[in-house]
This record gives sequence, C-alpha cells and structure tokens, in this order.
Amino acid sequence: MTGRVLLGKKGSNYGLYVSRPGKEVTTVGREDLLFSSDDTRTSQVLKIIDVTLSNTTHTTVNFNGNGSSIGYIPFVLVTEIDGSNIKNLYWEYYLSYGGMGLTYDIGSKYSCKVTNSAITMYTTKYVNASATFRVLVFAIPAIDGS
Repeated sequence: MTGRVLLGKKGSNYGLYVSRPGKEVTTVGREDLLFSSDDTRTSQVLKIIDVTLSNTTHTTVNFNGNGSSIGYIPFVLVTEIDGSNIKNLYWEYYLSYGGMGLTYDIGSKYSCKVTNSAITMYTTKYVNASATFRVLVFAIPAIDGS
C-alpha cells in the first residue's frame, strides 16, 4: 500500500499533500498530486454567496461577516439566478469618441466590483432593479505560480 497523504516536509517544503491512488506521495511530481498546499496553481471554493438587488442600484456583500479582508483579491464567477434556474448574463459595449460617449446596449444590466473583503453588484444603468446572483468565490492566491 502506498502513502497517499502527507502532512509535513516534502522535499524542502512543508505542507499538506495528497497523491493519486497508487502513487507514493513522497516521491511523485506535481502531475500526480491531487492537492498540494504549496502549489499556487490549485484552488478551492472559499464561499458560495447569493447577492440580491432588491429595487436598488447596488448591493454589497462581505466575504467575512465582519467585513475584514480575506488576505487577497479573489477570483469570482457570477451568474444570475431565478430560483433554481440560471439566467443568461449579457455583455455591454461602450464606445467613446472625441469626448462624446456612445453606449451600445447588447442587453447587459449588471456589473460587479470585487475587493479583498466584498463583492458589490451594480445595475449598469444606475436604475433600481431586482435580481439575484450566485457568486462562487475561489481562493486563488494572487502571486506568480510559475
């Protein structure tokens, strides 16, 4: 039987490592690790948050209940939902020429701003709107993983 889980030193690094079935965790390379706590190219879902605009122009939801930083700006995926159904999100195209702004609306109604402590959903036309969004917050460190 092979050792697949290691909490401790692997090479010159300390961390948590899990190898593929049948592979010895202490001798395998990156391609045979299912999880490596020191590999910046791996991720986990930190949170799944529902953000609801309720007849307003914007809504902010903190990643932590107290609004504190999670230590980095996370990667998020956002989709509009209606109950258990996923709705389509469309894009909007802006064109500015000679100081005069022209907007070509292809259907987008919303945008979002992500910080290290919260996500804010906005209506792009700054008019009151109602919608609910499912936000997947990934814990991907913002450092060079090469």
